[in-house]
Amino acid sequence: SQLTQQADSHSALTYTDTRQLAALATYIYRVSAFNLVTVGAIQYSPEASIPAASTPRPPTLTFVTSTETTITVSWDIPQSDLTVTGFKLYVDNLLKYDGTGVGTVRTFTLAGCSTGNMHDFRVTALSAAGESPLSQALPRYCARRPYPPAQPVLRASTLRDIEIGWSPPTDNGGMPISGYKVQRSNHDQYFFGTVQCKQPDGTYLTTLPENVHYCLDDTAYLCPNRRCKFRVVAINGIEDNNFADISPYLTATAANLPQPPQYVFREDPPISKNSIEVKWSPVVGDADSGGSLVIGYRLYANTGLDDELSMVFDGTGSPSVRSFKHMGLVAGRRYRYQVSSVSAAG
Repeated sequence: SQLTQQADSHSALTYTDTRQLAALATYIYRVSAFNLVTVGAIQYSPEASIPAASTPRPPTLTFVTSTETTITVSWDIPQSDLTVTGFKLYVDNLLKYDGTGVGTVRTFTLAGCSTGNMHDFRVTALSAAGESPLSQALPRYCARRPYPPAQPVLRASTLRDIEIGWSPPTDNGGMPISGYKVQRSNHDQYFFGTVQCKQPDGTYLTTLPENVHYCLDDTAYLCPNRRCKFRVVAINGIEDNNFADISPYLTATAANLPQPPQYVFREDPPISKNSIEVKWSPVVGDADSGGSLVIGYRLYANTGLDDELSMVFDGTGSPSVRSFKHMGLVAGRRYRYQVSSVSAAG
């Protein structure tokens, strides 16, 4: 259509068209400059086709993942009067990705960042109406979630409770450890849920402070046969709900420590002056075994010089073995022996 003059003697470098424009219609604009010379043809700028539409609303940025040297973010397609034709991503107020004309790309990875440094991400959307305002800032650290702790260990147990402990992971992923979460599963399944760890004051925590490396589970008796699996994840503010880097699990039984064998005796009659065959009675029944099957016995002896005892036989895993021939002894010395029972409780 024919162009009409909309402003005369306009001194500003911007212009707002206040006519009754048709929504989403496209209008053509051009500009001419003038001075005191009034002769000759008027020179116009190139024409610009501008739609009567708002720029897109700002997209919403979302954190995807990060490592010690990369950060990946994504964003949605915002509400817009016109089709969104691309995006621009800014990191620390610098343009890092110009996706003009590429409306299908909605993810970006910042590579080569320094471990532990924080970066500020913002994104805009583009359409024929122009560039949207900046999105809300998304600050993220160049770091990853902590590496797995080692397998937890059994600290103590009763017929109701199991207390486990663990050591911090050797690598925190670039950010200080902020806490731990403990998960439990039935011993015969692989479906873990977060444990409410009982504290000394009687309260319960599902996320433990960074300086607490133990958890008392006072509902362990609910596991079938009181046998549970436990595993631990360390958190540092990076993907705290991602359990991909979790410790190996520990299988433990809610049981008391077993009683020692009631009788310990030697072969009779003795058949050697340089060896002693020690025998002991079995530990059976819940009352003596602590509620968990005895899985073996350990024999401790001294050197016949009234010194401390040390282990000379470890029969863990062989509960039917209830004797040991202690050889290489010195004739005439008097040896002392003690036997302990071993179960899943200790």
